[in-house]
Amino acid sequence: MAAGWVHASMDLIAFGRSYFDLHKYKDHSWKELGYKHRRVNHDWYNEFGKIWNMNEPFPLVIDMRTNAFTDPDRAEKFQSGVSHDYLDRIWDTLDTGQRRNFELTCKWFLENPEELNRVYEIDVLKGLIYRVVDGKEVIENCPELIKEYQRLRNYVAKVSYL
Repeated sequence: MAAGWVHASMDLIAFGRSYFDLHKYKDHSWKELGYKHRRVNHDWYNEFGKIWNMNEPFPLVIDMRTNAFTDPDRAEKFQSGVSHDYLDRIWDTLDTGQRRNFELTCKWFLENPEELNRVYEIDVLKGLIYRVVDGKEVIENCPELIKEYQRLRNYVAKVSYL
């Protein structure tokens, strides 16, 4: 299982927000169930082989479910949850070296916010997210991003063995 901070780092890159608490919630049963924790709060993970596979990880049903939300923030959180389960399925296919490289890459981007901005257009120092909305490039002002990033970076500095 990918560490919560890896999930949060991927969300920072993909969405411009870490959704750190969402990932902690999804994996909260790890302490009790170990690897079987995916039986709880991992609906998309458990649909693997039924309605999705590695060739089509996000079928039309995901788009339909996302569009059913009237609140864009709730829609993005839903996407974050699906992405969490997808990354867990990917993680299952990686060997130890590949997992370590993945973690190192996430950590490197967290430690190099100027590169995070250059490559992914997420400015964690100014709280700006560059997005394309309805085909138009927009800059979203997100001051809470600054604290989210700092929280995630501080957490990784404490728990990472890399």
